[in-house]
Amino acid sequence: LGLVNDSERVLLLIDEAHRSQSGDLGDNLFGAFPNAPRLAFTGTPLIEVKDGKIVSQRTQKRFGDYIDKYKLQDAVDDKATVQILYEGKTADTAINEKSKFDEKVDELAQGYVTSQMRKSENVEIVRKIAQRENRTFDDLMKELSAQEVEALKKKWGTTGDIFEAEQRIEAIAADMVQHYIVNILPNGFKAQVVCSTKMAAVKYKKFIDTAIGERLLEEQEKPEWTSDPKELSEQDRSKYRNEELCKKITFLKSAVVVSSEGTNERAVITETRKHGQSIDAVENFKRKFNYDDPEKVNTGVAFLIVCDMLLTGFDAPIEQVMYIDKKVTNHNLLQTIARVNRVAKGKARGYIVDYIGLTDHLTEALSIYGADDQKDLNEGLK
Repeated sequence: LGLVNDSERVLLLIDEAHRSQSGDLGDNLFGAFPNAPRLAFTGTPLIEVKDGKIVSQRTQKRFGDYIDKYKLQDAVDDKATVQILYEGKTADTAINEKSKFDEKVDELAQGYVTSQMRKSENVEIVRKIAQRENRTFDDLMKELSAQEVEALKKKWGTTGDIFEAEQRIEAIAADMVQHYIVNILPNGFKAQVVCSTKMAAVKYKKFIDTAIGERLLEEQEKPEWTSDPKELSEQDRSKYRNEELCKKITFLKSAVVVSSEGTNERAVITETRKHGQSIDAVENFKRKFNYDDPEKVNTGVAFLIVCDMLLTGFDAPIEQVMYIDKKVTNHNLLQTIARVNRVAKGKARGYIVDYIGLTDHLTEALSIYGADDQKDLNEGLK
C-alpha cells in the first residue's frame, strides 16, 4: 500500500485482532497509517506457551497493553453466553475410573495398532523390536507394555489411521447418539461433531445414521402401554414404547460439511459433501425441528459433522453440544468450544463431550485466556 496517511487523527478499529494481524497484511496496514492509534478487539489474543509458560504475546506486542478484559464468567453472569459443561470420555482425561465405553474404545484402538504392526511394511520394525527385547514376533504382540502400545498409537495416530478406524468410530458414534437422545433432543437442540479428517467425517456420518436407526428400532420393539397413562409409573415408563420419541428419532438426520479437494478428492468424500449441500445442511441445522411440515423435513439435520469448517465464527444458538474427536489447542480450542455457549430459549448450558483427551489443552487454554485465578477458571467452564 505504501504510505496512505500519516495523521494521528486516523483511528484503526480492528475486530478479530488475532487474525492476520501479525504478518504481512498487518505490516501493510500499519505501514500505510504509521501514526494512527490502534484499537483492537479479540476474544483470543495470540499467545505462545512453552512448557506451561508464556513465551510470546504477539497480539499484545502489536497493539499494546489491554484496555479492558471481559472474561468467560463475566459473559455468563451477564447472560450474554451460557455456561459450558465439559465431559471427558477417554482414559486421557483424568477420570479416575474408566467406564466400560472407555475400555471398549481403548481395546479397539489397541487392536487396530496390532493389526497395523502386522502389515508387511511394518513387520521389519516389529521384528527389530522383538530381537532387541529377545522375544518372538507373536510374544511381542501379546506382551506389549502400555508404554509401547501408547507409543505405537501415537506413531500411527499421527497419520490419521487410528482416528479413521471404523470399529473405533462405530463405538463412539453409538455413544454420541445415545448421549444426544437422552440429554439434548428432549429440549429440541442440536449437535456438532468435530473429526480429525474428512474421511473420519464420512465414517462418522455412516455410523451415526446406523446408531440412530438402531435406537429407533429398539424403541419401536418395546411393548405398547394400553392402560391409563396415569397408571404408568415414572420408573417403568422407559420399558414401554414412546411414540413421541419414535417420531422425533425418525426425523433425525446427519450431514457432513467439509471443503472441496478438487480433482484429488476421494469419491466417497465428494458424494457425502454434495449430500450436505443438497439438503442445505448448514442453514437447516440452524433451524428448529419442524416435525409437521413435509417441506421442512431437512430441519431434521441434528448432527452437523465437520473437520476444519465451522469451528470459528459459526453462530448457531440451537447447537447445545459439541462432540470432539480431534486434537485442538490454544486459541483455536476456545474458539471451537464457544460454538455451544450461545444463548437460546430453554438452553441452560452448553456441552462439550471430549472423545480424544483435550483436558490438558483445555486447562492450559483457559488458564491463558479465561481467568485471572482458579476460581474464575472453574466457574467459567465446569
